[in-house]
Amino acid sequence: MNVNTPLSQETILENKYRIIQKLGKGGFSRTYLVENIQENRKHYLLKEFLPNHNNKTEFNQKSLELFYQEASILSKLNHPQIPKFLDWFQENNNFFIVQEYIKGDNYWQLLCKRKREQRLFSEAEIIQWFKDLLPLINYLHENKIIHRDISPDNIIYSTEINKPVLIDFGGVKQKMTEIINHGYEEIKGTIIGKIGYSAPEQFKGQCYENSDIYALGVTGLVLLTGKEPELLFNSYSRKQSWVQDLNISDQFKLIFEKILKEYPDERYASAMDVLNEINKIGTLNNQPQQSIGSEKTILIAPSNDHKFEKDPYLIYPENITKNEEKKNEDNSLKKVILFLLMTLFGLSIIGLVLQAPHINAICKKLDNCAKDKEYQKIFDETLVDGKEVINPKQTVKNINDLQSQQKDLQEVIKDFKEIPNDVKVYDQAQEELKVYENKLIELDEKIKKENKANLEFQEIVKKMDNLRQETSLANNTNKYQKLKAEWEGLKAKLNEFDGNLFISPQVSNQIIESEKNIAKIDDNLKILQAQAKAKAEQIAREKAKANTYKPSSPVVRYKPQQNAPKIARQIPKKSPVLSNHKQNITKPQRNYYPKKTPSAPPQKNISTPGSVW
Repeated sequence: MNVNTPLSQETILENKYRIIQKLGKGGFSRTYLVENIQENRKHYLLKEFLPNHNNKTEFNQKSLELFYQEASILSKLNHPQIPKFLDWFQENNNFFIVQEYIKGDNYWQLLCKRKREQRLFSEAEIIQWFKDLLPLINYLHENKIIHRDISPDNIIYSTEINKPVLIDFGGVKQKMTEIINHGYEEIKGTIIGKIGYSAPEQFKGQCYENSDIYALGVTGLVLLTGKEPELLFNSYSRKQSWVQDLNISDQFKLIFEKILKEYPDERYASAMDVLNEINKIGTLNNQPQQSIGSEKTILIAPSNDHKFEKDPYLIYPENITKNEEKKNEDNSLKKVILFLLMTLFGLSIIGLVLQAPHINAICKKLDNCAKDKEYQKIFDETLVDGKEVINPKQTVKNINDLQSQQKDLQEVIKDFKEIPNDVKVYDQAQEELKVYENKLIELDEKIKKENKANLEFQEIVKKMDNLRQETSLANNTNKYQKLKAEWEGLKAKLNEFDGNLFISPQVSNQIIESEKNIAKIDDNLKILQAQAKAKAEQIAREKAKANTYKPSSPVVRYKPQQNAPKIARQIPKKSPVLSNHKQNITKPQRNYYPKKTPSAPPQKNISTPGSVW
């Protein structure tokens, strides 16, 4: 079973709950009307929870126990203005709760109907509305439950008890969804509620008992004025524009002002405090006026036993004569025929009236076309679904949530387009269609922006990974300076990202990472510079030491003494061992032969005078 696809009609769950129709879809759940085929086919409301499929956390036994624990909290509530929670179960990895089905329209649907009739809720009605709901809010708070999602579409006027009923406990059901998506790890600071209706502190992840009272007050204002919260509050100046536009008593206006204070400690502390103030306004006469009948009453005068003057406007029994009775008997046949003709004519008229809503030419004049009523209901349901899509109960956290919202918005637009142009609600549907088409264009642009930013961010992350590795291997000043320039360039690109993007927290983390690497490079540069400076100073010292060398002791020069006797130098005799050693040394054999010089010619003996021959 694919949880992205709604359950089809005739689907049977737990072998006893048969799907009749889909009722709506919220931020993290779908609702269906089901019947119990095992218990006299009673109708119930089935809520299906939609887990986040991007989360790979396995739904283990501990999580299942916590899910059942949260469901049991709802089952223990016992109040006539709270739907009874009857069952909860898991099937095909989907999670469901079954609760009492409340017959009636929610207050957003009631407000839309009244606006079409050009009327709104009165001050007396809203005072009674507060009196009906404040004891219920107090009951929840006494049981340590804060609803956190009070709005017109979460309050139904029950036609069975003729009182408002509070539905869709966003706080507990959000906890169930967190258990499904995150196991038993608690998610702190979760934002629950609708923009405009929720108290300011809820968007900081905080919620108190009088946060519910704030949301109840905004809902009451919307019902009194027919305006959306964004038109009642100026988010820029925090000015409450409703104070001037609302036409209610001064005492009731003061109560609203205190309920809607921006800071929790300035509001009423509890629901009963508000109820006590409202009771001081006075008891209002809320009894409905009895309608005056249009039929005339024929007064019959008393009998002749009493004496009185005849009234010309009364019919007296004695005026009815026997002749008239006889005349009536004679004309009985004509009356029977006339009666039959009138009966036939009446049946024809009744048949025509019954078929009139389906005959376009007649129903348009009578303003009771069945087709108009059918598509009016479709329009109202589509409008409710559209409001849930535009103002989701769960905060949109990522691109997947946006894409899911985009699909839901496309379904709403499709439903508006399917309303034909020959029904009464067509013009109104076309106006709403333009609004939702513009919302879809804005959503498409936001998705494109998010996707583009995500791609750019991923490229920067890849470059940072490479730089991180290069930084760890760098070992000289030039390399560090180059890497520092690259880190600073990536940091500048990260600072250019819009702070409203889904990836903003990741961008902030990468900016911090780049700053850490830049600081690390600066530290390494300082170390290298200090080392280089120390080495240069050492070389300079050694050079200076060499140029200015001074011996540690003075040099003594030898001077012979003048009167000292001359000592004959004795030359040691050569050692015979050394002489013999030299004699035994053979000359190395030459490897070359000297050039032979030509021998001189023989000289003849020349006798000199006086020589003897």
